[in-house]
Amino acid sequence: MNASFGSHEKYRRIVVGTAILALLALAWSGILDGRSEAYLDSALLGSGAIYATARGINALVSVLQGTEMNAFLLTFTVGELLDPINDLIERFSGVMMLALGSLALQKILLEVVSDTTFNILLSVLGAGVIVTSFISQGSAYRLAAKFFMITVIIRFSFAAVILANSWADSVFLEKNVVERHTAMRVFHDELGMVSARAGMETGTSEEKRDIQKKITVNQRAQDSEEENIYLG
Repeated sequence: MNASFGSHEKYRRIVVGTAILALLALAWSGILDGRSEAYLDSALLGSGAIYATARGINALVSVLQGTEMNAFLLTFTVGELLDPINDLIERFSGVMMLALGSLALQKILLEVVSDTTFNILLSVLGAGVIVTSFISQGSAYRLAAKFFMITVIIRFSFAAVILANSWADSVFLEKNVVERHTAMRVFHDELGMVSARAGMETGTSEEKRDIQKKITVNQRAQDSEEENIYLG
């Protein structure tokens, strides 16, 4: 019976040691971290581009505020018609800012838990579990195992959640997000044309130049913002 118990303990130690070594190898390899970081970078680029487009629409609506157009003896203000859209875009921009902040925070936390210092801590705790499993099966072993498991959860939980989000986005959201961003860009370009047309039809020469200048500045600002996002 003692031989059977000793064989069982030996087998358990081998399993525990193998599992710990596998987790340490996974942590030091950085495979999960690399894929998670790639997804976060892609999500930041996409969200940043959407946010830049939304701000561009908001700027164009601001340009149109107060611009009047005549149609069949009726005079109406373009900005009044676009006020509901402007409010919607402002709320949407706020949501996108929160999304960008969340993605940035996730990236910071991922960099913290994937740092070499954290891997060293995990390795020390893993070695402690292996050593105490041979020396004692009492409180020292249980304490070492507890701290090791907590550290493992912290080490891999962020990458696991990020990869789960990546899978959900690719399966359920990516196509719709691309289509909606394309629609936003089309709407942005249409607003630019409306702004130019309104200025040419109703404004004086100075007003026309001012409106055209605002449209050009807005377009350049949006292009610059998107370029900075992609390069950053």
